[in-house]
Amino acid sequence: MDPTLIAAVLAFVAIGGIGLAFTGGANQPAMGSKRVKAVANARATSKTKQSADTAALKRRQSTQEALKELSANEKQSRKRRHSIKGLIAQAA
Repeated sequence: MDPTLIAAVLAFVAIGGIGLAFTGGANQPAMGSKRVKAVANARATSKTKQSADTAALKRRQSTQEALKELSANEKQSRKRRHSIKGLIAQAA
């Protein structure tokens, strides 16, 4: 084959590739709509994740409050207990 013919074919393919890269090809609208859907789904899932995080935070806070109440009740019950000396004095 003639080297100039090979160079011309390669130049044609290169120019076509550059044109395809800049224009995006025939399926550009389909790719764009897929991209838009992906971004919209990401926002929807982030809202779902955010609501799950707030639910977890509420559970954590209620658990902490319950533990505080439990420890306060334990302290109250310890205060009500009588010492051994008090029990002996009461029995005598």
